[in-house]
Amino acid sequence: PQHSMQSELLRVGIAARQAVFNPSSTQHQTNGMSKPSSKIKLVQRNDPTLIELDLSNRRIGGGQDGVRALAAALKKNTVLRKLFICQNHIGSAAGVALAKALQVNKTLTVLDLKKNNVGAATAVSLAEVLQQNTTLTELSLRSNMITSEGGVALAGMLKVNTTLTWLAICHNNIDIEGAVALAD
Repeated sequence: PQHSMQSELLRVGIAARQAVFNPSSTQHQTNGMSKPSSKIKLVQRNDPTLIELDLSNRRIGGGQDGVRALAAALKKNTVLRKLFICQNHIGSAAGVALAKALQVNKTLTVLDLKKNNVGAATAVSLAEVLQQNTTLTELSLRSNMITSEGGVALAGMLKVNTTLTWLAICHNNIDIEGAVALAD
């Protein structure tokens, strides 16, 4: 009974956070370019007009290689504030590369990785990096096959990170151990 109550509290808390941020109402700057590789080049060039980038529902430059190129570009970029990479099924290796980019990037405030099958490895990497990162304020990891290992790591990060104000982790494979850690 206590575990089911904790799970329900976690579900309600996550739903409340989702109601606060509605990504569908956000404007995404894409500079009118249709190819993801062209958009990644704008990030690489540090284009001053590219503040928001939506690469959702796209095959980003061949999948993991394209995301790794994007991650490398993020390490040098000082302009991009919001990045949406939803539903690209990038996997954990590319997700970890993006996490490592956040060790260096000091401008990105919003990262949406929903529905990318990034798994626990990415969640653990993000948790490690976000203990030090002081710019990212919103992170969506919804529907990413994250297990309790990732949930526990994210819970630990939340205890020390004072910048992240919104975290979406619903629709993952986090069991009671992860839910309890997150509810603490």
